[in-house]
Amino acid sequence: FEVADLAVASPATVSRCGMVYLEPHQLGWEPLRDSWVKTLPIKDKLLQHIVDLMDWLIPPTLRMVAKELRQISPTSDTNLVVSLMRLFEAQLDEFKDEEFVKGKDALSQETWLESLFVLSFVWTIGGSCNPEGRVRFDHFLREMCAGGVPESYDVYFTKKKVSLTAPMIPDDDGATVYDYVFNKETQGWRLWTDTIDEAEKLIEPGTPFSAIIVPTKDSARYTFLLSLSVLKNYPILFCGPTGTGKSVYMNRFLFGLDKNAWMPINITFSARTTANMTQDQVDGRLDKRRRGIYGPPIGKKAVVFVDDLNMPTLEEYGAQPPIELLRQFMDYQGWYGR
Repeated sequence: FEVADLAVASPATVSRCGMVYLEPHQLGWEPLRDSWVKTLPIKDKLLQHIVDLMDWLIPPTLRMVAKELRQISPTSDTNLVVSLMRLFEAQLDEFKDEEFVKGKDALSQETWLESLFVLSFVWTIGGSCNPEGRVRFDHFLREMCAGGVPESYDVYFTKKKVSLTAPMIPDDDGATVYDYVFNKETQGWRLWTDTIDEAEKLIEPGTPFSAIIVPTKDSARYTFLLSLSVLKNYPILFCGPTGTGKSVYMNRFLFGLDKNAWMPINITFSARTTANMTQDQVDGRLDKRRRGIYGPPIGKKAVVFVDDLNMPTLEEYGAQPPIELLRQFMDYQGWYGR
């Protein structure tokens, strides 16, 4: 995995490791995009349309998010764009079905892709800011999609404007772009609150008060994002103030998964958690397949939920070993035995 800086590495260490250190802004997000589009199930004009949308919308909004909004957790430009690509691709299953593609005319396909792109854009590029920032991001995105150029941002519009075929997210009764989801069946926008099942609103008699969860638009949209990420094997981080229900949403989703196909592994970090303890908690729940290879029972997938991720104590050089171990796992899909 990449390092944040080389503050505690001597020149000799760097040269012996054969590292070439680049600041993230020197590489940019475009090379990642160029590699990613080659893996998508869409082709030709539609693919180029997505590339044009990214070239048009991403540069000014990245600047706006970084300089004008307060983010709940710091992010990098590359991180936000990779999240956008993952969330967008996770919703393209229908385009892998040749029968579906043949049954949709070019206009319908473009409408689908644009709407899914805007939805993904909102919850990735604009997903890390606080509530006040979301209102400003809403105005900023709507102005751009309407063909306008926000004041003092003309220099960041390096590519030509792209005309959207799909209707923009409604703003009825003061709604923001965060209040709607794209409905694939009707090919239109739908309020998150309208996606809540009536069965979810029922509370069984005798349910302990502490176990009652009242479904809201927050529970609907965060469960949607969590479900997409887990089913597509993408890691996801829920961050926010204490007591806002992050762990409750997560546990409710994980323990609602099919027990014949999924095996949740819960870990709670504390100030005393070490990297060895983290590895033991995960390895202890897995079966030994063969020498050096561990995994969940055959036919199941393991999903690891780490609560209170920021709790481990910083070591001498400012790192948090349990988190570094998790980063290694996400990058290399494993770790060495001890």
